[in-house]
Amino acid sequence: METVLVSEEAAGRPHDTVLDCVQKTEKMKEMVPLAIIAICVLPAVLGNLIHFQLVGALLNGFVCFLVAGLLIRVVNKFFISPYQTFRYKGAAERLARDIQAGNQPIVQKRIWWQDTPGALAITRQGQLAIMDHNTRYQRLCLRPDQIVAVGVEREVTHVTDTRHGGRFTIGGLSRGGLFGGYTFGGRSRSTTRTIETAFLEIQYQLDRNGVTYITVVPFGTTRRDAEALCTTIKRLGQTA
Repeated sequence: METVLVSEEAAGRPHDTVLDCVQKTEKMKEMVPLAIIAICVLPAVLGNLIHFQLVGALLNGFVCFLVAGLLIRVVNKFFISPYQTFRYKGAAERLARDIQAGNQPIVQKRIWWQDTPGALAITRQGQLAIMDHNTRYQRLCLRPDQIVAVGVEREVTHVTDTRHGGRFTIGGLSRGGLFGGYTFGGRSRSTTRTIETAFLEIQYQLDRNGVTYITVVPFGTTRRDAEALCTTIKRLGQTA
């Protein structure tokens, strides 16, 4: 049986722009926390060590490490995460244009940018085209017999919100007389929300009995869309 996947017909040239975007963004995500820790912790520790104050170096280092951790969380939330989303969303849109530019007409398409950008499309001839980090953003076309398994997985997260309602009494009637006491306290009410996220997992082999590769397509809370695409991919062999 002919196996043609990474070739002039099955895959396009590597999308160097997207690959470079992902590599630089991932490197930035690694370097920024290290730089924050170095800037916050090293001066305090070295300053005490120069004066042979070991206990002071340990205490100041611990406090500065906690401060650095707080700064890292703030930077991740308000800078790195929005920047990554902006960059990866633009990269995914470029992949969508590239995957559409193939010779075969596209009947269905999906892009994503969580974790890393990616795109997939189903061609009119019944093939599945994928461009993601695993393919180094080459256009990979899979025949139905090369798709090992397709399934929808889900992750469930429980988020608990606690609200405190207090009461404060400066006086009142009691058996001991008027305004006989002070009352502090209140009640706490907790509400738990369940957040379910779905993703489509596609397993495929480039060669018979070869290595199995996996592409994960996030769908967020739209599990029905993931199930619909899963069914479509499973039926490729029947409709091709």
